[in-house]
Amino acid sequence: MRIPTLFLSVLGLFTTMSVTAQNVALNFDANDDHITTTTPAISGNAERTIEAWIRTTATTDPKQGGKQKIITDMGAMSTGQRFTFCVLQNNAIRCEVGGSGIVGTKAVNDGKWHHVAVVYNPKATDNFRLLVDGVLDTKGNISTTVNTSTTNNFQIGMRVDGINHFDGDIDEVRLFKVARSDSAVKADMNMQYCKLPSSLIAYYAFNEGDPGKNNSKVNRTYDKTSNSKVGTLRNFALSGSSSNWVSGPSLSGGDTKGSIKAFDCTSYTGPSGKNTYTASGTYTEIIPNAAGCDSIITIDLTIGESTSYQEVTACDSFVSPTGKHIFKSGYHTDTLLGQNALGCDSVILTKLTLTRSSESYDTIGFCDSINIQRKWYFDDFQVDLYSQNQFGCDSVIHVSYLMSETSVSSIEPSACDSFLSPGGSTYHTTGSYVDRLVGGAASGCDSVINIKLTLHESVINDQSVMGCDSFVSAAGKAYFTKGIHEEMFSTSFGCDSIVRYDVRLEENKEALREMSVCDSVVLYGEWFNKSEVLEFTVPTPEGCDSLITVDLFVTSIDTSITRSGNELIANENNASYQWVNCSDNSEIIGATGKTFYPDREGEYAVQLTKNDCVKRSSCFVTSNASVSEFAQNLVNIYPNPSDGRLQLMNHSKEVLHYEVHDMSGKSVHRGILQRDMNLIDLNLDPGSYTLVFSGEAILGQKQLLLK
Repeated sequence: MRIPTLFLSVLGLFTTMSVTAQNVALNFDANDDHITTTTPAISGNAERTIEAWIRTTATTDPKQGGKQKIITDMGAMSTGQRFTFCVLQNNAIRCEVGGSGIVGTKAVNDGKWHHVAVVYNPKATDNFRLLVDGVLDTKGNISTTVNTSTTNNFQIGMRVDGINHFDGDIDEVRLFKVARSDSAVKADMNMQYCKLPSSLIAYYAFNEGDPGKNNSKVNRTYDKTSNSKVGTLRNFALSGSSSNWVSGPSLSGGDTKGSIKAFDCTSYTGPSGKNTYTASGTYTEIIPNAAGCDSIITIDLTIGESTSYQEVTACDSFVSPTGKHIFKSGYHTDTLLGQNALGCDSVILTKLTLTRSSESYDTIGFCDSINIQRKWYFDDFQVDLYSQNQFGCDSVIHVSYLMSETSVSSIEPSACDSFLSPGGSTYHTTGSYVDRLVGGAASGCDSVINIKLTLHESVINDQSVMGCDSFVSAAGKAYFTKGIHEEMFSTSFGCDSIVRYDVRLEENKEALREMSVCDSVVLYGEWFNKSEVLEFTVPTPEGCDSLITVDLFVTSIDTSITRSGNELIANENNASYQWVNCSDNSEIIGATGKTFYPDREGEYAVQLTKNDCVKRSSCFVTSNASVSEFAQNLVNIYPNPSDGRLQLMNHSKEVLHYEVHDMSGKSVHRGILQRDMNLIDLNLDPGSYTLVFSGEAILGQKQLLLK
């Protein structure tokens, strides 16, 4: 009995449906994982709020050997133009603007999920507020003016200059165009948004992938605001437990995923009520969940009604599966009600071919004679064959046998070196031969050919020749490659006469040489003292030309020195410098800059190294350095060593210029010292540096250690 369709549809409504929240996050491997987005940076001094969930165990405090880990960044690598949200000192969150920053006190590298936020309000008494888990951690101001550049868009997990990648998990990244209150941050931090605040300009919820699975094709994340920006995942493995989509923090609301296993005999209407399906398969629909967000439902649908197809051949008539007698070829349909394995209808489509007794005629040829059932025939004859055809119906075939004789012919060919006979044999000597072509006659019988063959030989003349670049033969043909080359002529019998040249070529060689020298060089009897491309033609022992091109690079070093008071300045640029004491020819430790400030009278010179060339300048005599010229104690540094945040006390009566030099003598920071107290924030790597300060009558330097 057929099960009613209504009953089957109701069964489908009671299938199991599973629903899960999309608490998905992204793991960053600290090497090169990051996300670039099409969300523009918030420019200038506009207020803003950045929020995210993070989980990390990385040590970031430089005092513990750590390094900065970026949560988000935007802008450019210039003072005040970068707005960076990161984890740094105290293993706590920090906001820096390129030049200075503000850091929190609560460590967040305990391997637990933490909600972190930075709020910037230029109109507030405290411009910056840092919050951890909805609680204010730090507030205050910084010395650098915020002027965020739009050079680089908003990005996640890496600084705008491509370093300091995040180490750990990030989820729910939000960018607001307003400075949010502490209470607003705390109220929303534990839920995913369905209805978006109007001030939210970018929202990357990171719900696109499946945690820990193969997500090789899920390499983008999408902004859920009306701005519809896109984030592109860079360098993620997208498989396994790291550098991939992972499980995020437990949050309320947000999108959910669900699945349904459904069954119906003929058709099924999905949960949305908008789509009706008539074929088995996997389908996806989106409906609102209890939080008002999207619920993505995957439907695994089975349609029970079965359809089968068969092709049947019969004699005269056919009885269908339902008992109908059919007397005509064609397509016929039968429906067996409720009789398949699922209790639904089974529809059978039959392609029917009916055949009847048949009579046909055939002709068979044979050569000379044929033996049928131990009887020989030498002439035409006819046989009637009775049987059943392949469908079991009666069939008679009238067969006529026709006899043909083997044919015989003769030819007298003439050829060069060898001859290919009509039967496919190759002959290499003059003589008489017999070919038999199986089935070669028009009747299909064998054909016998008697061959009387005359062969003539081809002539080969070998010659060994030589030329420069090319060789021209006696026939006027030019050859530009070495090896065996043949020229073909004809003999009086029309056979080939071959001249075979073994050509040896000596090329007019070309060579390119790159040469670097100091000051000058002699090449092929001539002096050269400037960089240029030279060409020389040199004959080879075989009499051919050899063209040599020399790409000459001459390094000239200017050893002159400009003297300004007791300050010595090398005039040569782009060189390595080492100042020496001429009295004992010793190198002055640390004096490797272009400018040298001697602290005592003496005779000094500079040794310059450029492109592996080394030259020394003349020696210059300097006078005693007076206290007014080298006033070492006019500037005090506190603290020293320091983490880069310094107090410089200028005891002089004038404004001083200062520069910070690294160990190589390179200037890495400069500025002006006002009288009395000066506050400076150096964003430099730990190490030893030299602070050089000067005025109209003052010159001095101090050693500085950054930790």
